[in-house]
Amino acid sequence: MNRATSYGIALSACLAAACGVNNTLDQGDGLGPQSTGFENVAVCASRRHLPVTRELYCETDRPRSYTLNGACHIEEANPTRLLFTADDTGTGSVGVSNIATRTVQADLVRSEIDSLPFYHNGLVFVLHRYGFDRIDIIDPARNFARVGQHSLRRPDGVSSNPHGIAFRDDWVALVTEFGSGDLALMDFCRPPADSHVGDIDLRAYADGDGRPEMSLIVACGDTFFVTIQRLTPTFDPTDAERIVAVDGRGCTAYPDEEPLLFGGFLARQVRKDPTNEQGALFLTTGIERVDFAGRTVTWLVPPERLARVGITRFQPQSFDLHSSGDIYLAAYREDFSAVDIWRLRPGDALPQRVIVGLEARERTLEIVGDELWFGNTRRGAEGLHVYRLGDGDPVHVAGPLRTGLPPKSIMAIP
Repeated sequence: MNRATSYGIALSACLAAACGVNNTLDQGDGLGPQSTGFENVAVCASRRHLPVTRELYCETDRPRSYTLNGACHIEEANPTRLLFTADDTGTGSVGVSNIATRTVQADLVRSEIDSLPFYHNGLVFVLHRYGFDRIDIIDPARNFARVGQHSLRRPDGVSSNPHGIAFRDDWVALVTEFGSGDLALMDFCRPPADSHVGDIDLRAYADGDGRPEMSLIVACGDTFFVTIQRLTPTFDPTDAERIVAVDGRGCTAYPDEEPLLFGGFLARQVRKDPTNEQGALFLTTGIERVDFAGRTVTWLVPPERLARVGITRFQPQSFDLHSSGDIYLAAYREDFSAVDIWRLRPGDALPQRVIVGLEARERTLEIVGDELWFGNTRRGAEGLHVYRLGDGDPVHVAGPLRTGLPPKSIMAIP
């Protein structure tokens, strides 16, 4: 069947009621039903008050396959701060650390207990995942005030479980939903009650349960690459995990493009590829190099190399690259009692365990210059830790820098 017939976007009917938008705001932030967080974004003025139609958001006569022009956007250049979410079993918060001074501002704004931060053009977007199903917009220029809150709740009551967000150049966002078959199209120029303007249906890529289990998303101009995990209820793969190319302007998957297939499974993190601006590195059961323009997937670090030191399946947690070419990988121990950090030199040498006895629940490893930052949740040492990298083992130079609640996830921002 032609895939062009399998995808579409229901825009005209996708207003507050049809998309299940819940406009319940935390009035403690001073938000009102017309707050968008984008009042000062010039591109919004042209469409903020226009009716929601397919023609407004989706172009026709689009190409059936993609050609990439320019770099993919994955990480922020020249970071000066680390943005973090933190939580315990009952509540969460957002904070920031200055990389140069190693000072921390904790508890700047409340969040939930399962949240991930993202950054786009000066604003912070916090995705509240399973059961919370919303996006908060935070403005660093306003002392990290929450300036918008947008719901992704679905009318069927099943958690949409948003996992990733990426933007078109007109500030329209595509949001992956692990719990549904739809890639949500969000227009934050609009008030929260009607910011969810449509869905891109990716159910044709699902397994038998009807859900593709979308997670990561990468924007390369008008083309968006979405990871499809196809998992059982116990998080085992039903078959090969894949990457689907989506036309962000046409609001559909490219009909003539076959998915790219991973060699591993559970793609849990994406980093830029320093050797290819139109590619990316994905952490699965190893580290896979994806050339989007060339449509190839190869192993940078095959799982067999990690298995030689006992790292398998669910244990790889997060990674980053140093300018020397060394890769630093945080991985759970086999019994999940702790997280250790391993250094992988270029080539096929045995990974070296260089930092031991940490704990973490999400992606809390970032390398900035010659420093490795890690968000540790181990009791008594909760907070951000800083290690200086060089030819020898990493040297602990600062921390714990207290984050209020234990750190959940971190990312480097300008």
